[in-house]
Amino acid sequence: MRSGVIHGMRDERGQCECLYVLLSSQKIPPEPTSTAIKVLMPVIDSALRQVSQLPQQQKPFPKSLRVGQDEAFGLSDREIQIMDWVAMGKTNSEIGSILNISGFTVKNHMQRIFQKLNVFNRAQAVSKINGVTFNG
Repeated sequence: MRSGVIHGMRDERGQCECLYVLLSSQKIPPEPTSTAIKVLMPVIDSALRQVSQLPQQQKPFPKSLRVGQDEAFGLSDREIQIMDWVAMGKTNSEIGSILNISGFTVKNHMQRIFQKLNVFNRAQAVSKINGVTFNG
């Protein structure tokens, strides 16, 4: 390896940071490369964020959902998927972007989830799915 370029990107919406490392066996002129990186990296970063996660990269649902509580609550696969993102603290618009649906559609799913779980807010829904109860 004779040359290397490192470039960082920060997604202000999703609070995600990415570090891109480019290596070459040839010497890369610094100025044209720097200019090209500044122009191309936002496009490359945006394109890579559109790629679906590989199965081994996906976070598993909470253990309670994997053992069948979803059936007891009557949640659909999409509702379980949305609740997984809610449990990670994502907003409706962020979940919509991740799942390629509108924030309004996520809101509608959340209303149905609240009805099925007999809860009034996101925190109660996450707690109920994870088997956490509060007295008082």
